[in-house]
Amino acid sequence: MENTHRRPSGKRPKKRRFRGNHFMKVCSHTYVAERRDTTMRCIGQGLESLKTFCAVMSLPNPVEQKSYDVINNKLSRVMKEVAEESMKRAAVEENSSSPDNLLTVSGDGTWKTRGHSSLIGVCTV
Repeated sequence: MENTHRRPSGKRPKKRRFRGNHFMKVCSHTYVAERRDTTMRCIGQGLESLKTFCAVMSLPNPVEQKSYDVINNKLSRVMKEVAEESMKRAAVEENSSSPDNLLTVSGDGTWKTRGHSSLIGVCTV
C-alpha cells in the first residue's frame, strides 16, 4: 500500500496549519490571542464574552480581569492617538483645498429612548 503522505522525493511534507484562507508553517499563540482579543473588542464584547468564545472554540483561557483592563487601557490610548492624528491630517487636507477656511460639517445623533431626557446616546460628526 502506497503512503499518500509522502512526496515523490520520499520526504514528508512540512506540517502546515490552516489560518483563514492561507496555510502557514507556524501558528503563533501570540498571534491567535491578539486576533481573538482585537475581534472581541471590535464587536463590542468584553471579557466574559471572550471567555465564552474561548470555551466554545477550545482555545486557552484569556487573561484575568486586571490584565484585560490594562490591555484595554493601552489599546484605548493608541486608538485615540491614531484617531486624533487621522483627524488632524483630514483637517490639513481640507484646509489646503479650501482657501477661505470655510468647512462644511455634517453630524447625526441618536438617543437610546424617545425624547431628550435620556443620558445615553451617540453622535457622529
